[in-house]
Amino acid sequence: MPTVTPSSQSVRGIAFTTIIAAIFGLFWGFTGTAGLPPPFELLGLGLICIISLTLFAIAFGFVRLARRLPLADSENIANPFRTRAYGISVLLMVLAFPIAGVILRTIGGEDALISVIAIIVGLHFFGLVYAFDAHRFVAIGGAMCLVGVISLGLPVHVTLNAGGLLLSERRLLVSVVRSSFGQVHSKPRSRPGKR
Repeated sequence: MPTVTPSSQSVRGIAFTTIIAAIFGLFWGFTGTAGLPPPFELLGLGLICIISLTLFAIAFGFVRLARRLPLADSENIANPFRTRAYGISVLLMVLAFPIAGVILRTIGGEDALISVIAIIVGLHFFGLVYAFDAHRFVAIGGAMCLVGVISLGLPVHVTLNAGGLLLSERRLLVSVVRSSFGQVHSKPRSRPGKR
């Protein structure tokens, strides 16, 4: 089987996409950790920063690799970032964000915005299957859509037993609060007996 060497263009496209993922990951992570109890908010922010810095380092590695590769795509490999499937997928995703925002604001569903964004981003991965000829995007897109749909069923705000803290589960999407802090209630409960 012949070895196919990717072009500088393709590898730079991967680097650019990795940078976008790191930036969105930072935004998503900062939004998701807001409101966690003190030690866990800081741990969450630290983990998000480590992951994002790792993604930036990977992107930098791709940029350095791109300098050593042929400039143009060979005839054996098409640049997935220039395919119609990729362009349509990204365009529909970018158009869906403001449309979803307007619709949710109109019907009073602003609290569902993070969940809907997760679903939109998940759907865009299905369009990438053809562009990259990579079926792993089905699993990624399916998981993101599932997380978005599940989070729509979660209460917007919950109060925890541990100190009466208020969290937005939709912002967290998939909360590990239950396993970390015990029972989660939709409204505060008074303790029987001692105060």
